[in-house]
Amino acid sequence: MKKILGFLGIINFVVASAPLTIAAKLNNITEEFELKTPITKVTAFYWWNSDENTFTWTKTLPIETNYKYFSIIEFKNRRQSWVEGHNSSKYYHINSPLIKDKTNILLINNTQSETKIAETYYEYGYIIAESEVANLKLILNLTYSNNTIKAKFTAKAIVTNPDLFCWVKTQATFYFKIIVSENQL
Repeated sequence: MKKILGFLGIINFVVASAPLTIAAKLNNITEEFELKTPITKVTAFYWWNSDENTFTWTKTLPIETNYKYFSIIEFKNRRQSWVEGHNSSKYYHINSPLIKDKTNILLINNTQSETKIAETYYEYGYIIAESEVANLKLILNLTYSNNTIKAKFTAKAIVTNPDLFCWVKTQATFYFKIIVSENQL
């Protein structure tokens, strides 16, 4: 009889704690974003070029809540980037990992941090030169002060001309989700 009552007590505890877990997950602030670099190119007789797009996300958190963590999650099935160039109009489609998930960045009042979320390099491999021709990156500048989060994202593309008579162009699109949560993900 004691075993049955003990087992029923465990079942009652599991059932009672399940709604709390679901409710905690529903209290997260979640938003999805897409950020593209401009098409960046370098033509013959120029050595390099760079261009960037910025996006600032600001959120004032309710005072009565206890949000502690800021996370960025990539939509892995939707990332896009490409590089093309040289005289033969070769077209390459890069589908390499662009974003490393950054989870559970602790929100501490009156702090600022800059984090490189994603970076990928592309190298041409041909007889004339084997050098880096494209660098695509996403940078986060995060500020948290007086219950206000300010996240500035910079999507940057840098192209380098490996030879005086070549041309290179590139673009990347970053798809990601911001999650602000009370508990660690």
